[in-house]
Amino acid sequence: MTIAEAETYRKAGHFSEALAIYRSVLEHEPKNASAYRGMANLSLDLRRPESAAAMILQALSLDLDNVDSQKLLLRVLEAQQTPQAVGRLLFDHSLDLKASGRMELALRCHRKALTFDSALSATDDYAAARMLAAGDLKNGWMAYEWRNTIAAPGPFADRIWNGEDLSGKTVLVWGEQGIGDHLMYANCLPDLIEIASLVLVETDARLVTMFARTFPTAVVHGGSKYKGDKPITNQDLSWLKKHPDPDYFVFMGSLPRIFRPTIDQFPAKSVRLKADLRQTEKWRDRLNDCGHGLKIGVNWRSLLRSTDRQKLYPGLDSWEPVFLIPGIQLVNLQVGSTELEKNRINEICGGNLSTFGELDLLDDLDGTASLVAALDGVVTSESYIRCLGPLLGIPTWAVIKTRGHQRWSMLGQTHFPWFPELNVYCSNSDSELTAIFKTMAKQVKRLEH
Repeated sequence: MTIAEAETYRKAGHFSEALAIYRSVLEHEPKNASAYRGMANLSLDLRRPESAAAMILQALSLDLDNVDSQKLLLRVLEAQQTPQAVGRLLFDHSLDLKASGRMELALRCHRKALTFDSALSATDDYAAARMLAAGDLKNGWMAYEWRNTIAAPGPFADRIWNGEDLSGKTVLVWGEQGIGDHLMYANCLPDLIEIASLVLVETDARLVTMFARTFPTAVVHGGSKYKGDKPITNQDLSWLKKHPDPDYFVFMGSLPRIFRPTIDQFPAKSVRLKADLRQTEKWRDRLNDCGHGLKIGVNWRSLLRSTDRQKLYPGLDSWEPVFLIPGIQLVNLQVGSTELEKNRINEICGGNLSTFGELDLLDDLDGTASLVAALDGVVTSESYIRCLGPLLGIPTWAVIKTRGHQRWSMLGQTHFPWFPELNVYCSNSDSELTAIFKTMAKQVKRLEH
């Protein structure tokens, strides 16, 4: 019995006979793509779209380039009865493409799948984090394209930018994740702006003013705020009607794959963000009223206060060498600082902690940037402040309660390539943390000279 005979039976409506032949062929030739295509067609005839999806995936896994299989895939996609089913089929096909090394095609298919079912992004296997932490940027950046923190690209799934020539083109950059991530990926924005005709940037609303000031030739828009519990998913695209239709779309976290494929392609200096000069001068006047000596901003934990998150931050007692630096004035940069925390710091430093309650450190990031720009230095834990300090050209020290090789964003280095000037110390040992804070205190003290 042959495939041709099975097809004759199928077209004549003798489905049981056709199915028996297809199964017989596969029993003897389990890699016969034609038989799987036949069973996919048969499933469509029987109005069984789920079965058709399984069969066409089998056929494609055997020969991804087969024209008949590609055409049949389109028919099977049209037959799926829910957006989730369409997304699942596209996603499974993207995995086959990925496994075969067709990474660019796989990425396009994956992004299209998310358009139908954004929940599929939750399938991230975190391989990218391991690769990037080990310094394997070539494979790590591509694996990072399957991260679980991105939203669906909406109508731009077929316009994903993969490094094509942008001469005369408009590209839409979509921000993602938290403030620190936006600040980190801003490392690549000057490269993109230089080669594109027009860059449209959708970012966190709190960064719009500063990004627009820093990147005046780009169009910067912000329609949502990241609050730490989910990715930015705002898909209001009405603002784009005022601008040329984007030729390409790219998530902000995908820019390093194009512009930073190797460590030596990171710039020697951080991108310099521009704070509001008038606000900065006003803050300098306010800080001068606080007394003489260095004005040092301190930030000791994340805004998120879950038990698991707090394990990532050294306790306030570990900060004692910094709080006790003679002659300095401490400036509170901690979002959501509690009275208990402020009282404890003031107990240690003798009341030298200045808190400016009129400044909303959570929502007024432009005002926060102006305050930071007026400081002599910053000592911080792992928060967006460690990114903001060096981007404003302010000497910054960061302590991270973990081992450096566990931080993917350090890309296998002993520093953060995104912010070369940042002084970073990593340890999860209490004894080492004590020594780290003593070292930082000595270095901060040298700013007086």
